[in-house]
Amino acid sequence: MGKSISFFNPYSQGENQVTNYCGLMLKMLYKESPEAFEKTINDLISDSRESFSCLPDFSQQVKKQNSIPDLCFSQQAFEIYFETKKSDWFYNNQIERHIDGFENNNKTIKRILFLLTNEFNPDEERIKDGVDYALEKGVILQKLTFKDFLDTLKRLFIENEFELSKYFREYLKDFEDYLLSNGFLNDWQNILDVINCRGTKEEIDKGFYMCPNIKTYSHRRAKYFGAYWDKNVNYIAEIKAKIILNGKQLKIAWNNTQQSEEEIILLAKEKLELCADWRKEELANSEMQMFLFGNLKQLDYRKKTRGGMFSSKRYFTVKAKNINELFNELNNKTWE
Repeated sequence: MGKSISFFNPYSQGENQVTNYCGLMLKMLYKESPEAFEKTINDLISDSRESFSCLPDFSQQVKKQNSIPDLCFSQQAFEIYFETKKSDWFYNNQIERHIDGFENNNKTIKRILFLLTNEFNPDEERIKDGVDYALEKGVILQKLTFKDFLDTLKRLFIENEFELSKYFREYLKDFEDYLLSNGFLNDWQNILDVINCRGTKEEIDKGFYMCPNIKTYSHRRAKYFGAYWDKNVNYIAEIKAKIILNGKQLKIAWNNTQQSEEEIILLAKEKLELCADWRKEELANSEMQMFLFGNLKQLDYRKKTRGGMFSSKRYFTVKAKNINELFNELNNKTWE
């Protein structure tokens, strides 16, 4: 028997955590408004051109096989499954087993299987057998990104069609922050993370940046790094990966490259050898995070307004597809 969806998340694995939180948002939504829940599911399966109902039908004088009851309350049965992955590596056998797991494969029950992930591989052939099997069994198979899921929930407030509490809005904001900070929204490829690096210039020159792995130093996933001091972004780089360091344990938080985990960990160990003694002492006593860079490019991207940055970091949304385009986009410009 599976575990209940709960605020007190029992999971440590990223995929299980995000599944719990997605389920929690739907569970709270259903308690707030079954009508809003029904609309959300219908919006999520809009590609299928089928309708979903979870509300009771109230009717009278409905002719049955042997009688005509005066009043009839009925409700359509449904089952909804989610298969969640941090990246798109769904495969046919697993999809088919999920479809076979629906209750008795009863076609009178509305059955939906969501494939939920960060971004989908354009190679449709890879899961074609699973798609065909869902069609054969009358199951709605819906591909869904975390951004699709979040945006559909947010539209409930934009359209203002349902009476939803301020608490649900606050939980939704927390949910969005969680997805952002863990890189589930796939906007990271257009994000420049500008960080105040005055105290760690030497490490920047050696191709990495380090800071404590605590909430006040949390970083959402980003493609680009900007090294800031003296009211200027002095260097930019593509971020190869972020590593969590806990004693002698190294764990990849996210990898922006095609390099293997072994290659990334080896590169991180090489950078650790370049650390100053004070940093090695800090590493021995604190959990840290390390950003590994591609080539650094020096530039002049100056803060025009008075004073320094109000916080240790700031995110910029950029258009650049690579580091050279980013240089051209920012160099000799100012930001307000």
